[in-house]
Amino acid sequence: MHGAPATSPVLRYNHGVSIDAAILQLAEYPRADSENELRALLARAEADGREWDTRYLQVALGRVLSIRNPESALHLGQTALAGMRALGSLDGQAKALNVIAIAQRELGELAECLLALEQALDIQRSLGNRPEMARTLTNLCVPLERVGRRDAALQCLEDAVELLRDTPHQLRLVMQNNAAGALAARARNERDEGLPAAGWQAHAERAVGLARELLERPPEELQTALNNPNYPRGCMARALVVLDRIDEALPLLQELQDTYRAGGDTYAQLYVQLDLARAWLQCGQAVQARATAVEALALAEARHFDNAVEDLALVLSQACEADDDPRAALAAFRTYHRMKLRGMTERAEQRARTLAVRLDTARAQRESRRDALTGLLNRRGFDEALDRAIADCAGAEAQPDGGRRRELSLLVIDLDHFKAVNDRDGHGRGDQALVLLAQLLQRHCRPEDQAARLGGDEFALIATASVDIASQAAERVREALRGESRARWPERPPLTLSIGMAGLQPPESAAALVLRADAALYAAKAAGRDTLRAA
Repeated sequence: MHGAPATSPVLRYNHGVSIDAAILQLAEYPRADSENELRALLARAEADGREWDTRYLQVALGRVLSIRNPESALHLGQTALAGMRALGSLDGQAKALNVIAIAQRELGELAECLLALEQALDIQRSLGNRPEMARTLTNLCVPLERVGRRDAALQCLEDAVELLRDTPHQLRLVMQNNAAGALAARARNERDEGLPAAGWQAHAERAVGLARELLERPPEELQTALNNPNYPRGCMARALVVLDRIDEALPLLQELQDTYRAGGDTYAQLYVQLDLARAWLQCGQAVQARATAVEALALAEARHFDNAVEDLALVLSQACEADDDPRAALAAFRTYHRMKLRGMTERAEQRARTLAVRLDTARAQRESRRDALTGLLNRRGFDEALDRAIADCAGAEAQPDGGRRRELSLLVIDLDHFKAVNDRDGHGRGDQALVLLAQLLQRHCRPEDQAARLGGDEFALIATASVDIASQAAERVREALRGESRARWPERPPLTLSIGMAGLQPPESAAALVLRADAALYAAKAAGRDTLRAA
């Protein structure tokens, strides 16, 4: 694998790392209908061992799945994030964090979503990656809205558009399109909630302005940049309805309805019909509003578009009430209420499934750092624990409170003549001896100390204490092992230990500390074993 700078994927590609240009494009702008293509590409990249391609394809597939299958998207994002960290790709980490955040948003995990986006934004700022900063700012809008931070959400939208205003990057059009849609939706919600007109009118006017700017661009630019090049017309029409400019909105909505019907885009058609029904209702045409909502609701129920069913049922109820048909209004409202409750139940179930996956993942991570025989930390867990312990000591050293320096000691422990035990009494007896030592380490050391089996008959103990205190614990273990083994296997010589010990000497590294403890262990063995030596 070539060395790769942790900057943009395009730069990595130019430096020779195997990332196909088409894969880069998919990671930036995955099409909504590209799931099968992405899965095939991902399977091929994994089979060929192309690590960079695999991670960027996981990001692309996660983006495609993030709305309709957030559990799968979350898993893909977390897998990609771990891989990007291993590859040293900051840009890739930020992309994976965005996938994770969108999935968490759809699963209702708003605090985790905001944290992931904050981490992504910090990375992108450090790289100076304005397009990706804009993408993340746009993704921040929905969770901020949902936790009641509407002003912050609006500021994120404005900042995203401003970041790309003077750049030729096609993402600028995507951000502007997203901002228009979000502002139109916010204006409609604020009007429905009865908030002061000055606020929602300003948001609706801004949405109209952004959409109009987009529609003045060459059609081929919109076709290239936007998943749905007709979306700006829908944003403009929605905002015009909010502003009671129905005469301007109706022709746009009817044109879009015909376009989506002809193209077979049922999902987009339903939401245009929802806006049409609202427009008819708003201008007092209850009969037309009702007819439009009935047609769209039947289609949404047939296609199992539950979110659309919920919205359309509420508008239909309002239209029936305006048409002086309370029985039909009540029936439609019951449909709305049923879908609302179903959505709440499904979100709760999604959270439960996600929690179960996370618990399984956490358990697997713990088990991957534990020795299967003894339950102690394994070599990987030991390395991580020692790094953390040394970092904690360094952090305590840096505190300006004038307190005592935190001490750390490392003990490296060998069972003496263990090969002879295996050869003479079999591996079963050898395993029993290893388990006994592990139990004694846990029993005779302090709760904050961490014991590990490094492999074979080699153990270690990380003690947050001075060498004198740690040596006392080591002597307790040696004496206990001698006595326990004599009691269990009286026909055999008692088990003994050789122990090497070293105290941390800041700013000493973990590797240097281990080397000194190992040297002390060799000295203990050279002295005849069954003893402790300190470096």
